[in-house]
Amino acid sequence: MLNLIRIVQLLIITAMGIISTTLTVSVFGLIEAWTGFALYSIMFLIIPLGAGLAGFISGIGYYLGCRLLHQQAGFVVTLNVLLTSVGAYFLVHYVPYYLIEVEGVRVKDLMPFWNYLDLDIRHTSLIFGLRGMPIIPIGEIGSIFGYIYALIQLIGFALGGLAILGWLLEAPFCEQCSRYLKKTNTQQRYASEEFLLLGQIQYFKDILDSGRYLKALEFHADQMGNSKRKRFRHNLKTRIIIRRCKRCGISHLEFEAFLLKQWEWKNVPETRIRSWAGHELDAANIK
Repeated sequence: MLNLIRIVQLLIITAMGIISTTLTVSVFGLIEAWTGFALYSIMFLIIPLGAGLAGFISGIGYYLGCRLLHQQAGFVVTLNVLLTSVGAYFLVHYVPYYLIEVEGVRVKDLMPFWNYLDLDIRHTSLIFGLRGMPIIPIGEIGSIFGYIYALIQLIGFALGGLAILGWLLEAPFCEQCSRYLKKTNTQQRYASEEFLLLGQIQYFKDILDSGRYLKALEFHADQMGNSKRKRFRHNLKTRIIIRRCKRCGISHLEFEAFLLKQWEWKNVPETRIRSWAGHELDAANIK
């Protein structure tokens, strides 16, 4: 019975992934067919930003399906994400192939799809740009470089899809109950003295390592800054997120510090702390 439920859940997740992939391909393909601009072709040096974005968006259905049905990204889901991401690369080319007309005749009536794709790849043209503005048109890059460029895009689609799984793996998961934890509380503090805060973060970590989670929360609330940010004064922020399993009540604590740069909070990865807190935080009054 459990195996049957698992199969049904995987089918639902796969269906949601296929739907998000189809929608993504349709939008990107229609943009290319109507404007002549392939959004998925945007690159930064040799990094396929557009293809990665397309692969990431197409994989959102898998992410939502796994979260809603409380399924981890195992082998089957990972394989399906890879297959649909790679398939999205070919489908996004199929949309303009199906819609574009040449002298009133659709391209699909003039040649098979694979011939069209080969022609499109071998006659790829590039334009260098700065800040989104085209500057230097390079023209056609030739057959060999055209296929290398196509391979880079294909890899971009695949990596974009896998990135969504990486996002999923970041979510705390209760192995005992087979459920993703739900965010229940958030505690934020604002500060301005960097060296003082670094010492406080180390002390906060030491308290956590000793298993005194409530004490750590109290220290963060009382000693690590103000609960409200004062404009033009506080350029540092710390945040604690508490997540809890609805079924067994086990808690997970996540801490991270942020630095204000150009009016935007940038996380400081080396300050990130993630810890399972058991049931000690059940009585926590987080402010």
